[in-house]
Amino acid sequence: LREMGRLDEALAEFSMRSENYPQDIIQQNARAEVLRELGKLEDAEIALSNIIKRFPLASSARAAHARILRDLGRFTDAIDEHKECIKQFPLSPWSYFGIAETYRKIGNLKEALKAYELFSTKFPRSAMSRNGKASVLVAMGDYPAALSILPRSLPASQSEWVAYHIIGMVHMRTRNLRKAEPMFEWGSTECPWVSQREYFKTALASLRIQQKRYEEV
Repeated sequence: LREMGRLDEALAEFSMRSENYPQDIIQQNARAEVLRELGKLEDAEIALSNIIKRFPLASSARAAHARILRDLGRFTDAIDEHKECIKQFPLSPWSYFGIAETYRKIGNLKEALKAYELFSTKFPRSAMSRNGKASVLVAMGDYPAALSILPRSLPASQSEWVAYHIIGMVHMRTRNLRKAEPMFEWGSTECPWVSQREYFKTALASLRIQQKRYEEV
């Protein structure tokens, strides 16, 4: 339900399961994540604070709480919480990724790149580090470096769809609209993940503006 974009139904399911299985942290975390996706950031922050109190060794909940602080605009608090989480849980990937994402969100691309590179060194098999690093390189205008680390095959997994979108953005930024257009069109209709499909639609709208096809926008 969540991946299909039916967030209200997903929230109802997770709320019921959280009540019925209070010792299952997976249900609790998932409910908080859906609250975040619905834009109910204060409710999500409260939910994650309660999870941390009940499950103090849950590194994923700590990192998710820091992300909520970031979404609330409390960037310094978010970075501090991620750093503390890394100290306590050095083998958990979530805050290594979270601190890189926070720097990227606030536009500190140099620090974001350093954080993604550290994340990649610690967890070399993670597609999140590859895509995050590539997105920063694109923002910095280093398109060859970004393309060099992205897969060039047709996407299947969610991380591959993210990479496919980044490649399309490189084509659009370099004014190669003939290559970017079919990628965004295909992603906006065929990507199985609703949240990612919206990124393709937004990119396609931006491309249509450049083509002066305003009614389609």
